[in-house]
Amino acid sequence: MQVTDTDDALYPHIITDIVSTESNLTDHEALPDIQDRLEQRQCKPGEHYVDAGYMTGSNLANSQSKQIDLIGPLASTMTAQHLIPDGITQAQFQVDTQKKNVTCPQEYQATRIVHTKNDWRFLFSKETCASCPLRSRCCTGKSGRTIRISAHYELMQQARARQKTQAFKRDYAQHRSGVEGSLSALVRGNGLRVGRYIGQKKRNLQALFTGCAANLQRTSRWLAGNRPQVRHKSWTLQDT
Repeated sequence: MQVTDTDDALYPHIITDIVSTESNLTDHEALPDIQDRLEQRQCKPGEHYVDAGYMTGSNLANSQSKQIDLIGPLASTMTAQHLIPDGITQAQFQVDTQKKNVTCPQEYQATRIVHTKNDWRFLFSKETCASCPLRSRCCTGKSGRTIRISAHYELMQQARARQKTQAFKRDYAQHRSGVEGSLSALVRGNGLRVGRYIGQKKRNLQALFTGCAANLQRTSRWLAGNRPQVRHKSWTLQDT
């Protein structure tokens, strides 16, 4: 279940999009359609808070084209080199997206580039890597090292830099908890965990009715003067 709701301090939290998706559809694949529906309903957010499952380079670029600030943590990239003691990870390579080249710690440059829709792969010469004194810490196969980066590398680097700041951690913690609370309320108060019907269209209709019912409840309580309970008045942040 994909749920989007507002998080404005002076207004009730209103569900602006809710949809039942197939179990094999990933979160990052669902996000473009969610933003398209929000735009069609004139509910396009200026800031869109999501978890790591929605954060990809293509989604950052797509959100930027819609003038939406996509806010969330990018997942760490793990490679075989991270498991090698003192391994040479991708972070130690110099990437120049303007000149389209990558330089390794020994100052060798990639000799071949494979460009696809979503990424670039920079391949280093097998002969060069074979004679390199850092090979045991860098290459895990018989061929040369390959560095793979997103076609939206610059946007991803900016997002990774932002998510390390204290301002991001504080802001994200305050907003993201509301999303988890909304899902919990829909499950406990509106029975959203149980699909009552067979078939995707019927399950989607159930989701829409559930979202409408939740919005009526939230709005009526707000008009009656009831405000959401604030459980977290301060935040303790730690670098990880």
